[in-house]
Amino acid sequence: MPKLESKSSRKKNAPKTNPVTVICRFTVKPAAEKEFVKLLSRDWPNLLRLGLASKDEPTVYRHVDESGGPVYFQIFSWASAEAVESAHTRPEVRASWAAMETLCEERGGHRKWEFPHVEHVSMNWVGIRGLSDAAGRR
Repeated sequence: MPKLESKSSRKKNAPKTNPVTVICRFTVKPAAEKEFVKLLSRDWPNLLRLGLASKDEPTVYRHVDESGGPVYFQIFSWASAEAVESAHTRPEVRASWAAMETLCEERGGHRKWEFPHVEHVSMNWVGIRGLSDAAGRR
């Protein structure tokens, strides 16, 4: 009789994946900001549901550029490099991205949206002790 693998042993034997972190920059049309935020708020949950994003919740920042227009930055991690490729073939993901793209514009020398993949860099901060004299704490 074949031996059944336990859930914990399946997890142990599962292939290791390396998340891919990306900083998404969206140059949003001022009149479309409310609709853009609505779509952006659905993007990561959809990617997570499809197994394409890591479980780490994204961080989102808003900036007002020189023209007075809104720019959004979303930092999140794909589950793996394969997940990035797979996302581009999924109809539901492509439809969501197409809708978001119509709400963005080229402005101030920036494309509608930009997606640099980044790596974390561990820093040995010079002169920092305890809670940080640099932050004004003693």
